[in-house]
Amino acid sequence: SATDAFSNETEYSFELTVELLLGLNEFSIENEIILYPNPVSDMLQIKTSKGIELKEVTIYSIQGKKLLVTSAATIDVSLFTKGVYLVAIVTEKGDIIKKMIKY
Repeated sequence: SATDAFSNETEYSFELTVELLLGLNEFSIENEIILYPNPVSDMLQIKTSKGIELKEVTIYSIQGKKLLVTSAATIDVSLFTKGVYLVAIVTEKGDIIKKMIKY
């Protein structure tokens, strides 16, 4: 029950339903794609979990300049200068951007 500023008393009842929105079956592309070796010196490998098809890979400089577009899972980065790059990966299950370090 509740009483207001004028001493009026009212009874309340309510039902609260809570649903679990996140669960163990929730899919996350983050854990399904691995860049290795990272840091990399020459050949970057992109490994996807079984059933995930690599559609497109774009490598950007840290300043946002597009440097390379491919659909290959093995990429020669030997001519890239040392530094940090962003690797945008497109799959049929979703897209993700990962960081690559070139040494």
